[in-house]
Amino acid sequence: MLPVLIDTQRDWLRASSVDVSASGLAVGSVIPAEIGTLVELYFELPSGIPIETKAKVVRVTTECTGLEFVDLARDSMVALRAHCRMSVARA
Repeated sequence: MLPVLIDTQRDWLRASSVDVSASGLAVGSVIPAEIGTLVELYFELPSGIPIETKAKVVRVTTECTGLEFVDLARDSMVALRAHCRMSVARA
C-alpha cells in the first residue's frame, strides 16, 4: 500500500492504494467524485520516485475507487512499469 494525495478540485484527500499498475491505481476508500471526474494525484513509489499526474475516476464501489492515469509523463510511466515488474517478481 502506498499513501496517495488526491486533489478533487474541492478538497485534498489522503488515501492508501490497494492496487497499482502502469495504467492506474485503486485506492481503498471512496472519494467524493463521480465516474469520469478528473483528479490530480501525488504518490511516491517504494523506490522514492514521485509520481504526480492527473487521473480519471473509472470505478467506484463501496470499498474502493479506481483511477485511470491521464497524461502520465514518460519517466513516470517507465518508473511505474519497473515497479510493477519488481512487484510480480517478488510475488
